[in-house]
Amino acid sequence: MTVQTSKRSERENRVLLHTTWRGYLKMLEAIGDSKVRVTYDRGRLEIMTTSNEHELVKTLLADLVSVLLQELDIGYIKGGSPTFKRELRDRGLEPDDCFWIQSASRRLAEEVAAEDFTPPDLALEIDVSRSMLNRLGIYAGLGIPEVWRWKAGHVQVYRLLEEGTYERCVHSPAVPKLPLSILREHISLRHTQMTSEILRRFRHWVREHLKTG
Repeated sequence: MTVQTSKRSERENRVLLHTTWRGYLKMLEAIGDSKVRVTYDRGRLEIMTTSNEHELVKTLLADLVSVLLQELDIGYIKGGSPTFKRELRDRGLEPDDCFWIQSASRRLAEEVAAEDFTPPDLALEIDVSRSMLNRLGIYAGLGIPEVWRWKAGHVQVYRLLEEGTYERCVHSPAVPKLPLSILREHISLRHTQMTSEILRRFRHWVREHLKTG
């Protein structure tokens, strides 16, 4: 097993190992439920510790998505950060958060702890520091239909094409009427306003601009 370390950062640290699928599974077992994130892509394994900023943006974006779906009366299951892995694709990762929306009923009928379950319809990816692996490529290999990525102060939306690659979109396929600039505007308030106030403001905006009838 060989090791490569990224540039030291005061916010996040990453280590890249070269190992096998079996080594990846052993690492997952050893780490357990800690906040360390493990990503595996065909022989390369990245271990990452998340920063306070990463956790703050992750939680806020997931809360905004929850408010949005609630106000639009769209059923969903919020999944957190489970490990998604496919041995045949030789890939695996944990999203920052995920949602079953169109496939929520199917997921609800499955065993909660099932190893092979329906992939979520939406995954959230917080990119505070750059990964040494192609995480979007891994999401594509796992068959996640839509990814929202927070990068450089913006929310970027990607939808999975039939050929197995992502296309960046101006609007979310799941919520086509939502301007991405609104998400950026509310997330930018995280250092000056309490989360409760940000969510209250966002709920009001959704009711005023997106709800009908």
